Amino acid sequence: MADTHWWSIRKTATIILVDYGDTFATLFVTDIRMQKGPPVTIELDLGKNLRTRNTDEYTYIDAMELAEGEITRLEQLSLNDPHVMKGLTRLLRDAEPSVTPWRLAVNLKGRHEFDVHPEIRGREEATDLRLRVVE
Repeated sequence: MADTHWWSIRKTATIILVDYGDTFATLFVTDIRMQKGPPVTIELDLGKNLRTRNTDEYTYIDAMELAEGEITRLEQLSLNDPHVMKGLTRLLRDAEPSVTPWRLAVNLKGRHEFDVHPEIRGREEATDLRLRVVE
């Protein structure tokens, strides 16, 4: 039976690397949540990058580019925040992480969903999560 309850991993801002098209961006993500699934679903809120007074910041410019259509060219997201990885590791112990693809939901001027293949680095304690979009 699928676990459709959302488990909060982190509410405060952390940094992620986003690869899309022929470029990449370093953005802030807030409100990271997970459903144990199957399939495992990770939800990220990138909206904080658009709420700034300084529209010359790279985080704003890159987030706006994604929001205006480049999100469709998303290739992968990378997370390596120790707090996020600790929470993710704890939740994955009770999940079925081997069932792939996982789902990725990105909130940025709307909700965008992708099937992704996870790459988790670290043996006993995960240190890095890469979510590669399935084409």
